[in-house]
Amino acid sequence: MAYKVDSIVPVPQKVAIKVFPNPVKNKAVFRLSNYDPGLVQVQIADVSGNIVYNEMRLVVLKSDEITVFFQLKPGLYWCWIKQKNRVAKLSFTVVI
Repeated sequence: MAYKVDSIVPVPQKVAIKVFPNPVKNKAVFRLSNYDPGLVQVQIADVSGNIVYNEMRLVVLKSDEITVFFQLKPGLYWCWIKQKNRVAKLSFTVVI
């Protein structure tokens, strides 16, 4: 018995991010994987949940890098990079 495939539905790949260096000082490079070319929202929050950075950035390639410059107090922070209904999250430490 043979089966006919009418259409192939692509399986969405999970998005991911990494940060370099970690701990960071005043600059972080976020390496993105499996994002679609277009705009992404970058949000950084402190441990209290206060958003301290929120910006839309352009991603050109499926695997791309975003460099963020900031002046944050030393401590632990969370970063979310969102695109449509997909999001990746990580924590990083800021040092003096």
